[in-house]
Amino acid sequence: MAELLWKPSEEQIKKTNMYRFMNFINERFGKDFQEYAPLHQWSIDNISDFWAAFWEFAEVISTQSLTIRWWMMTPKCRGPNGFRAPGLILPKICFATAMIKSH
Repeated sequence: MAELLWKPSEEQIKKTNMYRFMNFINERFGKDFQEYAPLHQWSIDNISDFWAAFWEFAEVISTQSLTIRWWMMTPKCRGPNGFRAPGLILPKICFATAMIKSH
């Protein structure tokens, strides 16, 4: 087994966007995720809720709302390398507005 070369401190972990997003999900859906793996599994099991929450958390500015087409989850609709794609229909994202908002 390889030797662990570095591990972030608890303070460093709490400053990450992943940690903030995990807390956002915990508050929004009454969860108690403390680690990435359970959050990842929840995102697979709750694709629509995950993407809607991420869309809001990331404050995506777009021409229309995110739409998820469940019919694209069938085994016939597979993405590259055979993975099932969630069928995201992404609207045009307004990058200029997002950049202005972020400054």
